[in-house]
Amino acid sequence: MGAWQWGVRVSVIAGIIVLVLLAALIDEPKRGAAEEIVGAHLQLDGASSFWQDIKSLACIPTFLLCICAYAALVFVTGTLTWWEPTIIKHSIAWDLGLNDTQLLPNDKKNK
Repeated sequence: MGAWQWGVRVSVIAGIIVLVLLAALIDEPKRGAAEEIVGAHLQLDGASSFWQDIKSLACIPTFLLCICAYAALVFVTGTLTWWEPTIIKHSIAWDLGLNDTQLLPNDKKNK
């Protein structure tokens, strides 16, 4: 069970369990039911300006948190794609007991 493939297998099983639990336990309201509970109603005041839309979005904490989380995700993904080959080379050099990646044999560098 020491192989990396087990992580993929366990993730699929956990995902299926969560999907079944969500389908069984989450009560999805009928369309428009949430608005009736709150007492909200649709207002058609015409078109709003770009800055009014930005201002209304900036007042939603969940939206702002999602934007920050997505920016962090993109940053981390870009950082990993840039630095991961270097980290792998350093790891191989460390395993071989070398102090510098320049000392790696060519067959290990091109792996």
